[in-house]
Amino acid sequence: MALPCLIICLMLLQSQRILAENYQIPVKIGEKIPNITLKNFMNEPGKEVLFSDLKGKVVIIDFFATWCPSCVAYLPHMNDLKQKFGDKLQILVVTKESEETIIKYSEKYGNIKNNSIPILCNDSVLSKLFPHLSIPHEVWIDTKGVVRGISDAKFVTADNIENLIVNNQLAIPVKNDFFDFDHTQTLSYNLANPKNRPQFLYRSTFTSHYPGVVSLTGSKADSISKTIYFVNNTILSLYSSFIEKDLWAGRVEIEVKDTTRFVAPAELVKINKDWDESNTFCYELTTPASLDRKKIQRLMKGDLDRNFDLTTTIVEKIKKCWVVKISDQRLFNRTILKKEITLGKPKAILIENAPMDKLIKRLNSSDFVNINAPIFIDQTGYNGKIFIEIPVSLFPENNSETNIEPLKKILEQKGLTLVAAKVPLKVFVFRDAQ
Repeated sequence: MALPCLIICLMLLQSQRILAENYQIPVKIGEKIPNITLKNFMNEPGKEVLFSDLKGKVVIIDFFATWCPSCVAYLPHMNDLKQKFGDKLQILVVTKESEETIIKYSEKYGNIKNNSIPILCNDSVLSKLFPHLSIPHEVWIDTKGVVRGISDAKFVTADNIENLIVNNQLAIPVKNDFFDFDHTQTLSYNLANPKNRPQFLYRSTFTSHYPGVVSLTGSKADSISKTIYFVNNTILSLYSSFIEKDLWAGRVEIEVKDTTRFVAPAELVKINKDWDESNTFCYELTTPASLDRKKIQRLMKGDLDRNFDLTTTIVEKIKKCWVVKISDQRLFNRTILKKEITLGKPKAILIENAPMDKLIKRLNSSDFVNINAPIFIDQTGYNGKIFIEIPVSLFPENNSETNIEPLKKILEQKGLTLVAAKVPLKVFVFRDAQ
């Protein structure tokens, strides 16, 4: 009976060995490595070692190639670590290259001649157990043969090795070459797939006119990011989102060769309905939720300047203005009411019991960038409250220099007047990029 039992045991052992040799299902972190046979050792023909023979040691499998500069550069470091930890650590350099290839490389460059770590050539097993797309690729195995980590070579340090030897712990990032990522495609293509997609920190998109969609703007935000978007907006409209509103009326200058990119000439509008399609654009910017408004505006300005090939700056220039002064103290309509009212009516703006600067700000305000709007400055020297009603048609979004005289007549009825003057003012200037 003893002989048949022995034969059965030998058959079982042989079958287990065959299974191990053909075991090609990838091994994951937390799983035990199969008891494969390690062979094709460089400079040691015929040598074979079962992986179970390494039990009791921490093993690092270092996937390597001579065409990989980083792999070659890390080899002396690996030798130093092996020398430091002695029999507690076994490093195996594994390559698909032949022994002849490595010998020729060593003879030519000499930078792996002093290597004392075993090199396994012509590998066809370990690379299937631990598939990867890039090297160096490091597999960490504990003293019981359990895979504890898969990492880049930079995490192969004395501290991490000691932690695994002493505490059986390893706290390093996992290198995963096989996310749902198509390496033959662009980043934007892969980001379109929501699976494993990282959170956008910064992103900007710029396109031409979006056919069939009206002009619109909007924003969205959550705890992580915020997004502003513009659909079919003109250049002036896009920039107006961060140009100070005080500059919208009359304080924007366009010093470029082709001004029709900004404003369509009247005759062009009449004969060419395609101006909007050629000169309106879509833009979207995503930033971290914590980013403040000024930084967002700076990012947006940079994007727009690059895309439109422009240089935009705020400079001080001498500008023609209309100075508001008191012309007749008897007519000047002061008020002592307690309640302040600034009210927009269908045909007029009512300013009642409000400071003079409310009138000036309203005269200088606009719902859009109006490069032809007149500029108004207060030189009344009056700090009290006033009462005045002005037709809507005379405000910047509806007027130009041609409306100065009608406005002047209304102001004169209230003891005020307009005087032309030239004063230094902040101006937002567009120029062609050099």
